[in-house]
Amino acid sequence: TAADESKYTPEAWTQYQTALTAANDLLNASPRLINDAAGTNQKTIDDAKAALDAAIANLANNAYCDYTALNNAIAAAATTDTTGKTQSSIDALNAAVTAGNAVTKNMTVADLNGTAQSTINTAAQAILDAINGLTNKADYTNYNTDLASAQAIIDAGNNGKYPDDVWNTFVAAIDTAKGLDKDLPSTSQTTVDNAVTSITGAITALNNNAYCDYTALNNAIAAAATTDTT
Repeated sequence: TAADESKYTPEAWTQYQTALTAANDLLNASPRLINDAAGTNQKTIDDAKAALDAAIANLANNAYCDYTALNNAIAAAATTDTTGKTQSSIDALNAAVTAGNAVTKNMTVADLNGTAQSTINTAAQAILDAINGLTNKADYTNYNTDLASAQAIIDAGNNGKYPDDVWNTFVAAIDTAKGLDKDLPSTSQTTVDNAVTSITGAITALNNNAYCDYTALNNAIAAAATTDTT
């Protein structure tokens, strides 16, 4: 099979073509006797073979690396849907793609002390591993909704509605719930659900221990005080 010029550096290809042409010219010339031209014919042939062997070896050492796997991995990452995946696994994928894009282009197999191709292959595999490592994220829908409700209560303030100790216990419980890791995998859904239970329990406990509303009674007393009984 003829060599593909595009796979090799121009310098190596030129050396190879020059040596090959010289070898073919000798091969296609009339047969020579070993003692012709003062006995230099055999040496000329041997030198041509040695030059061609060296050119072939140099060609192999100056072949461009194969970036197919790396390019395919980068393309696969670009079309991978990361919706609903943990941010940590998305970050890992992005880092692998960044590293893959940073791999030096147009390296030969001899570059990096002969490790260029393995470096490219490793970068490609890291991207594929990161794609396969994308992790489903736990469902935080109820957590976010209930935490927002609790926060609205806190933002409104106590305003004398609750005993101080009850209020402080509520605020502390919500602060603890806020500390939940927001990037848990779906395998840790129970942890998220437990946080939801803590939030709803804290809201219930707060409401169950609120001061009674005396507004209507006070208004009635005030109204009675101004009522003309004449």
